[in-house]
Amino acid sequence: MAIDSTSGDSRDPLGLEEYRALRATIRERGSLRFLVTTITFSAWAAVLTTLCAVTVVPTFILVPLVVLSAGFELNLAIHVGVERVGRYLQLKYERDPQSAAGWEHAVMKLQVPRGVVDALFLVVFLSALALNFVVALWLAAAVTAPDEIGAMRAETLVVAVLHAIVAARWLQAAKYARSQRARELTAFEAALKQ
Repeated sequence: MAIDSTSGDSRDPLGLEEYRALRATIRERGSLRFLVTTITFSAWAAVLTTLCAVTVVPTFILVPLVVLSAGFELNLAIHVGVERVGRYLQLKYERDPQSAAGWEHAVMKLQVPRGVVDALFLVVFLSALALNFVVALWLAAAVTAPDEIGAMRAETLVVAVLHAIVAARWLQAAKYARSQRARELTAFEAALKQ
């Protein structure tokens, strides 16, 4: 593996080891995202099914909401970290776009149409969020007596607001992730010049 000569001697064992370790980090964390997402949806489905079977309290639907939120945030943190490592490698070891180590430059040039690849699984998470809310409405309707409609509306409103907050957070996070490469490339360029 050749390291770009502008960032150091290709015979530098420490630099070569750093490059290899960081590429391994990207590979491992990239794979971990799929595992985290699979575990998140399995746990969410299990909790949601269990709650539907054993309770009639609509606010308990917040438990699977927390499972979904935690899974999304973990997936986001892994994705953001992988991208950050990639930008560091790009600047430290790929200063010459023609160098043997050119993966990160190639990734930056790749133009994938929006919606084709969803690195955060946003559509799947939002679909699960919507289903989670529908189940909350179903539970509320199933247990509400005609004289308790006001209480059901208040409880449903709280659940709806919390689901909307989560959806807004995920959309904001996806927007951040879409612009992360270019923004952090600029930030790393400034930091590495110091």
